[in-house]
Amino acid sequence: MTLPRCTVRLDATSLEHIDVFWEIANTAQRTLDFTYQVLRGESPAGPFDAVTDPLRDRFHVRDYIAPRKMAWRNLYYVVRVRGGDETADTEPVALRARPPLDALEMVRLNSLLFREYTGRPVLIYQARTFGERCQNCYDATTQRRLVANCRNCYGTTYARGYHYPIYAYVQISPETRAPQPTDTIQTQQAGTQARMSIYPLVKHGDLFIEREGARWRVQSVQLTERLRSPVQQILTVSRVPEGDIEYALPVVWDDAVSTSPRSFATKDEL
Repeated sequence: MTLPRCTVRLDATSLEHIDVFWEIANTAQRTLDFTYQVLRGESPAGPFDAVTDPLRDRFHVRDYIAPRKMAWRNLYYVVRVRGGDETADTEPVALRARPPLDALEMVRLNSLLFREYTGRPVLIYQARTFGERCQNCYDATTQRRLVANCRNCYGTTYARGYHYPIYAYVQISPETRAPQPTDTIQTQQAGTQARMSIYPLVKHGDLFIEREGARWRVQSVQLTERLRSPVQQILTVSRVPEGDIEYALPVVWDDAVSTSPRSFATKDEL
């Protein structure tokens, strides 16, 4: 059975809900033979949680339980199409302004710039901000974290701490190193700025990890936009001190990912 191509669109007229619409391409097959299930996640790489049961001959869902009332949280929706023994997921869709054609070209050129010229590959871990609370360190009565350096949530108070990692190319500026003396010890702080394309959209608290092991925490995000559609991200980041629980995050690098951009002279290329 050939599954129909499906496109997803989001709309929101209230902070209380998000409307999810989807359409399928014209087909000669019986549409009653297919089911659709709406999934939601906080990262474009997943994992995604089911919002609905499998639906038949329905193409609109209003998500009343969407956790929208937190600034800068990104929600992604996927519609899973199932027919017989076959299953296909649509591309993740987020609630943001539709980009005009020139904005799409800006995004393409920015992605090319960071991937081939100025960026380095990093692993981005997007912090969880909703879902299952950590059973090891979080107290539901006081709503406080009771255990430091928890290996179950890595300090986020949410089980598993972070979503699946995503490869991205980021331009990291030289860092500023400054000592922070206290009454008992002197700590070393390092911060800098970074630039990247719009995939994935990051938020305060996310981590990205370099191939050499340095781990950075996002402190603030500034978006460059075209008609409210983001085309580039400018990040303020601080280096995670060695020994913090974030260094216990498991990291596996793909050997196919290059550690530096291509080395060539543009004038020599056809």
